[in-house]
Amino acid sequence: MTTKNRKTQIMPMNDLAYEVLEQARAARISDYVFPSSTGAYFHSLDNTWKRIRAKAGLQDIRMHDVRHTFATNVVAHGESLYHLQSLLGHKTGQMTQRYAHLRDEKLRKAANSFNTIFADYKTWSFRDILALPEEERNAILQLAMDEGIAEPGYGEEPTGIDDQG
Repeated sequence: MTTKNRKTQIMPMNDLAYEVLEQARAARISDYVFPSSTGAYFHSLDNTWKRIRAKAGLQDIRMHDVRHTFATNVVAHGESLYHLQSLLGHKTGQMTQRYAHLRDEKLRKAANSFNTIFADYKTWSFRDILALPEEERNAILQLAMDEGIAEPGYGEEPTGIDDQG
């Protein structure tokens, strides 16, 4: 396949696409895999895309929307953004993130996975929390504030303890 940047790109084909191509080859309607209604090759998919949208009742859907939907579903089914980046042919992960619209339930699950990592944080001493890397320490303190166990500036910190422990 040649990309819009005129680079050759080799993409893996999923099993369903392979089956469709095998069926088209077996039918041998034309020398082309998917011939136009005249038997020639497609010059443009515009009219075909319009007919597909009309039949499905999806007038406002663009071909590019299908690409976004594909990306969202790939990530929602557990594939990494790195793999998605390769499948979409993006040079950067930043572009891939624009495509991978994560569903709220997946984001909630990811956020809640943090709870299991720090399930016992309520029993930790202030010294234990200070010994953690800053990002983890801040996350635990935020959890404690969210649960009403701690408030910013509430109470006094123990004396004689600094970030070095």
